[in-house]
Amino acid sequence: MFGDSRTAYSDLSAKKFAAENHFYIMLEDNFPAGYICANVSENILNVNYSYTVTEKRRQGIFTALLKHLTELYKSFGIFVQIHAHQENFHSIVKVCKSLGFS
Repeated sequence: MFGDSRTAYSDLSAKKFAAENHFYIMLEDNFPAGYICANVSENILNVNYSYTVTEKRRQGIFTALLKHLTELYKSFGIFVQIHAHQENFHSIVKVCKSLGFS
């Protein structure tokens, strides 16, 4: 059913992760151009992961997704918080400041 134990652990981890998180995908011409993965914990939206397809980068995909999520969750009174890895920290900060984050 699951293969070896590493596969079983990966499958179970992926299912648990998917159950606890929300994925927002931007499509262009019916193909994914990028996504944001987030979860809500204690009335805070935590944006944990994002990805933009290489050839779609620098075209506003992440900005549009983040803007949509920010407006949506703020309308419910939920605080939005962004986590950025060090390698793309400066890019994320630039986008967040353009959307009014401090």
